[in-house]
Amino acid sequence: TQLHVCLPIHTKQLFYFFTIPRLSSSSQMRLYINTESNVYHMEPDAMIRGNMLYSDGSSLKTVSRHSMIATTIVGQAGRHGFADANRLEALTFNMITSFAQLDKKKFVILVDSGNHCLRLLDRKTMRVTVLSGMCQQPGFADGKNAQFNYPWGVSRDSFRAKRFLIVTDRNNNAIREVNKNTGEAVTLFTSRGEGMKNPTGISQNPMTGDFYITSQYAVFRYHLGDASPALVAGSQSAFGFVNGAGWAQQSLFNEPSDVLCLAGNKVAVSDRHNNRLRVIDEKKGSVTSICSGVSGNRDGDWYTCQLLNPYSLLVMNGHLYIGEHRRIRKLKGEQ
Repeated sequence: TQLHVCLPIHTKQLFYFFTIPRLSSSSQMRLYINTESNVYHMEPDAMIRGNMLYSDGSSLKTVSRHSMIATTIVGQAGRHGFADANRLEALTFNMITSFAQLDKKKFVILVDSGNHCLRLLDRKTMRVTVLSGMCQQPGFADGKNAQFNYPWGVSRDSFRAKRFLIVTDRNNNAIREVNKNTGEAVTLFTSRGEGMKNPTGISQNPMTGDFYITSQYAVFRYHLGDASPALVAGSQSAFGFVNGAGWAQQSLFNEPSDVLCLAGNKVAVSDRHNNRLRVIDEKKGSVTSICSGVSGNRDGDWYTCQLLNPYSLLVMNGHLYIGEHRRIRKLKGEQ
């Protein structure tokens, strides 16, 4: 079995298809590295080839492909707050839940969820500034003086204009568009308590331009310009664990956190409180699962492995990585 994954990498501003060779039910889940906290988001490091970037809430780190040691880029492990300090050691964040590396590689958009704003990191000067939102002032407003209420996920819109970011605004139940050059925000959709609730993870399908978004108990697909997101799998009101065969909307999830677009109309989801990975096949209308659902850190194949609050997903170097509570795991592709 081969799993083909669409992974957005800004090399010459193109999307490429990556393949995990012979990833099957016998593929083994193994520990990659231990971390100091939850792993909210991961991406290949655009500045240091082969390294992995990840956020653990209070800081952004890079993992060396050679030593497997994580080094802090900005922020302070275990220390939360807000400070755009001149001194790097005084710089603080309040839960970096996601980030996006921009085309010039040295710039990183950090979603500082607990401070209700987006911040911009220049990795060459190590300067951090506010891009959008009124930090420490939650609210709901568009324009240059935009306000957010626990923004959570961010995705570059690489299918159309490169200057836009799409942000999930969790407590406003909204999808927002942010101009990465000016910081101006526009609301694309808000559920106002109906339909999509508490959106978190977001991933763009590079073939269609559609965005897949995880919410409280479900996964939605949103096409820019549509009146509202379409339910792909799960329930808008009920949680639990049920796989679906032929009708994905009969499946149940329990606070899915991240989503990753795959080739062939498939979507991978980290189902956090079910301690599983879920795979949605839109063409077949099915939902399947990886790992046992038992909370823990036991290694093994994808039937017997255990996870502990899986937050984030990444495909890199032919393997699937899962960011969870205090560790990153690797589902190894067979060579």
